Amino acid sequence: NNLTISSVGTLAMIGANLVVNNLSLASGGVISTPSGLSTLTANGTSAIAGTITTSGNQSYVGAVTLTADTTFVSGTGNITFGSTINGTTANTESLTLNAGTSGLVTVAGAVGSTVSLKNLTVTNSGGVTFSGSVIAGTAVILTNTASAQTIAFNAGLTTPTLTTTANPYNVKIAGGTSTIT
Repeated sequence: NNLTISSVGTLAMIGANLVVNNLSLASGGVISTPSGLSTLTANGTSAIAGTITTSGNQSYVGAVTLTADTTFVSGTGNITFGSTINGTTANTESLTLNAGTSGLVTVAGAVGSTVSLKNLTVTNSGGVTFSGSVIAGTAVILTNTASAQTIAFNAGLTTPTLTTTANPYNVKIAGGTSTIT
C-alpha cells in the first residue's frame, strides 16, 4: 500500500491513523489534519516535498529523501525517523521540524550525510535527539524548544551557521566531528 500525492493533491486526514509502505509527496502536495487525532506511519522509504501536518505522531521507518523544502508538523505528537534523511541536490532542500511544545523529535540515522541539506530548522519541540551526524550546508536554526529540554546532536554537527534563540533549552553537541564556522 504505497501513497503518492501529486503537486496539486491534498490528503485531509480527519481522525485517521494512516499507515503506508512507501510515501511520495510532490512539491506543492499537502497532507493535513483539519480536526481530530491523526497519525501517519510510513514503513518503507519516503520521497517528500511540501508539508505534512498531523495532530498526533508521525513515524518514518525507512530512509527519507527531501525533493524540495519540507516541513513536518505533529501538533504535540512525536516525530520519529528510523533511518537517514537526505536531500536530492547538495545544499538545496531545507527541513523544518515542529513537534509542538511537548512532542519529541528522534532521528536515528544521519541527516545530510549522503546529500547535504540547505537548512535544518527546529521550530518547536519537547526535545530533539539526532543519533547520527547532521550536515546542513547553510544553517541550523533552533527556536522555541520547551524549557529545560535538550536538542542533542550525538554524532557531530557540521554547518557554517548555528542560530539559537534566548529560550531556556539546552543544546548538546557530542561525538563525531563537529564544524561550525
